[in-house]
Amino acid sequence: MYGIYYNQLFDVLMVVKKNEPSQLVDIKGDVVLLGGKNDEINGINIFKVSQDLHPIKAFNSFEPEVLDYVKTKLADHFLFVQSSQFVVGKVLVCEDIEGTHLHLCQVDLGTRVEQIVCGAANIAIDQLVIVALNGAWMPNGEQIVPSKLRGYESNGMICSQKELGLENDDFNQTGIVVLPPMFENKVGQDFFKESEA
Repeated sequence: MYGIYYNQLFDVLMVVKKNEPSQLVDIKGDVVLLGGKNDEINGINIFKVSQDLHPIKAFNSFEPEVLDYVKTKLADHFLFVQSSQFVVGKVLVCEDIEGTHLHLCQVDLGTRVEQIVCGAANIAIDQLVIVALNGAWMPNGEQIVPSKLRGYESNGMICSQKELGLENDDFNQTGIVVLPPMFENKVGQDFFKESEA
């Protein structure tokens, strides 16, 4: 999974795979490859982006036009494939964690069920929700990683509109996004692809 961010000041599209220090590996025209441990490419900077794309938003990890552009720019360097980061999930179990505002949830992600700790007041059983998978890059630049909250394993995050940078009047404005019934047959599928369909 890659986080893709546009820096307007330097007109650069930053493609990040791992949130760790990087060193320059190679420069190929407007493309700079950055590596980490074991010579693995974990970041790419693509300069002079506004010559080809406009307008361009700051966060682009799931924008089809930007993903196609990145794939084309990197074709001579390596195969760029963006995995789904945000999928439709269904809350199967939602239990209060005693003495906290947190809830222990079991969420169906289509091919598997994951345990996710959620602090939203509006979380409930049988809801259709948007789940950021482990490894997903959020619009604020943070990467979702497996964690432990109050002693409970949490694998992923159930998202709100604010956390995803969404502005959609079709969804509730506070708490996590509760998707309408039309998403029932889309559990496990990429939310951003399905919401455009």
